[in-house]
Amino acid sequence: MDKPPRQPLRPDQYTTPSISDRHCELMGEAIANWANLEVHLDILIWCLVKMSDEDGRILTTRIDANQKIQILRVLSRRNATGLFESFKVNELLNKIDELRDDRNFLVHGTWRTLIPDNEPFGSSLRQKAEPGMVSSETFPEARMNEIIQNIKISIQYLRRFREAIVALHGK
Repeated sequence: MDKPPRQPLRPDQYTTPSISDRHCELMGEAIANWANLEVHLDILIWCLVKMSDEDGRILTTRIDANQKIQILRVLSRRNATGLFESFKVNELLNKIDELRDDRNFLVHGTWRTLIPDNEPFGSSLRQKAEPGMVSSETFPEARMNEIIQNIKISIQYLRRFREAIVALHGK
């Protein structure tokens, strides 16, 4: 699902400083699944450099998701040459990077509800916006469900890629 286009509020629209319990549940589900995805990024890095979990934790504990994605781009090309193309790792990491942007918006956004549409939206100063502008995006239930589903699918791809690397390394 593409992000909604930027547009000004219509004259009949206004906002309230709250969101529904359902949207809070969806945000929580997305954030919890994202945490799981980050663990899989860590484990894949450790696998690619053939590190134990104990040593790998030391390496990746303080690295944010953006850096992990960049590390995986390089390590996957170098250490899983034949698998890199067949698993479409670059496309997967691009998708994960898009999901990272959504996750950051969910976590760091200021949340309100757009009335009369009754759509939750987040506003953020952190987004790449023009100076002095606040960036806002709507996150209807369908978009939230798609974000959650794409995170889960990404985890499955990361798991399969790791399993193929393990088989390739002969462990």
